Amino acid sequence: MKKSEKHRVLTLFSLSMAFSGLLSAQQVICVDSTHYDFNQACLAIFDPVCGCDHSIPSNACYAFAYDALSCWTGACPEVNKGCEVKIEYAIEGEALHLTNQSIVGAGDSITFLSWQNNYEPFSQQENPVFNMPPGETAFKISLQIRTRNGCDAFCTYLIQRSINAIGDDPANPEGPRAFPNPASGKLFLESEKPLVHLHLYSLSGREQLRIALNGAQQPEVNVSAMPPGLYILALYDGERVYYRKVALQ
Repeated sequence: MKKSEKHRVLTLFSLSMAFSGLLSAQQVICVDSTHYDFNQACLAIFDPVCGCDHSIPSNACYAFAYDALSCWTGACPEVNKGCEVKIEYAIEGEALHLTNQSIVGAGDSITFLSWQNNYEPFSQQENPVFNMPPGETAFKISLQIRTRNGCDAFCTYLIQRSINAIGDDPANPEGPRAFPNPASGKLFLESEKPLVHLHLYSLSGREQLRIALNGAQQPEVNVSAMPPGLYILALYDGERVYYRKVALQ
C-alpha cells in the first residue's frame, strides 16, 4: 500500500494500526551553523535580502556564509521586491515529489531556481523528484529563486519522514521474515533476496541501530544491547525497503 499525501504537520497514528507507513513533517530552518564560513569571499555589493531573523544582510552571500541564514526573502518593506520561496511536497514510497509554489512581485517572473539537499544542488527543474536514500529520515531541502527584477529568495526546510505506526507491511507479505518475535538476544532474518542493510527505529522514528548486511539472506542480528520495547525494523534489499514490527525483550 502506497501513501501520497501533502504533509504540513506530523500526523500521529494509533499504535494499534496494522500498517507501518512513512509520515512526514516540515519545518523552516532559519539559522544553520553548518554552512557558516567567515572565510567565504563575498562580493561587496549592496543587494539586500530580508533575513528570517528580521536582519537585512547586504546580499545573499553575506546572509548564507557570514550570518548562517538558511532562509530569506525579498518581501520585507526594506527590500520590497516581493519574492518569497514557498514549496509543497508529497511522499510516495522513496520518492519525494517537490513543487515550487514561490511568490514573486507583480509583473515579475522567476529566471533561475535551484533545489538543494543539505545545501548541495540536485535539480533546476520546476517540480523535481528527489529519491530519498533508504534508511535516512531527515532531509534539508532548500529552494533558491532569482527573478527578472533582481529579487533573490532562498529557504531551507527540514523534511522528516518517521515511522509512526506498527505492523507488518500488508503490501509485501512475501518479503523478509524476522523471528522470533518477541526477540531476546538475537533476531534472525530470512529473505529470498540478498539484504543490503538493516535499520532499527524507535516508534518516534529515531534510528537506534544500523547494520550492513552485505548481501546476506539469513543473517543473525545481535539485539542484546537494545532496551526492551517495540521497534520498527527496516530491511533494504537494493530495490525497496521492507518494514516490520518487532518486540525486543
